[in-house]
Amino acid sequence: MKAPDPWAALAGAEKANGAPPTEIFGLQYDRGAVRDRIAILGDKPASYRLFEPAADTLMIILDNAVLSEGMGERITPEFGGPVSQVTIFQQPDIEADEVRIMIRRAAGLQPDVYQRGSLILAD
Repeated sequence: MKAPDPWAALAGAEKANGAPPTEIFGLQYDRGAVRDRIAILGDKPASYRLFEPAADTLMIILDNAVLSEGMGERITPEFGGPVSQVTIFQQPDIEADEVRIMIRRAAGLQPDVYQRGSLILAD
């Protein structure tokens, strides 16, 4: 038996407020000499939460959000950097609109996650 999602009630409450969901239509990963950056692009600012299920995993949860048609992506950067995989997906087993971005990273790294307009950035 599958355990209930503890975030489903919160996400459902946001949808009940009547705001249309944010459409997520872009995911980008850039590796630089000083920092790596993950950019999530939506059609408007999105509400997000961070969840760390393991030392090497960070999940960015976008409430009241949906993926654009055909959007679903897995990015696997070249070996050797702090990020080993980025996956974006629509959460299928809850009633609320929710998008999750799962980041596999070197254990213990603390990213700086912030929002600029309709972009959510994780450095």
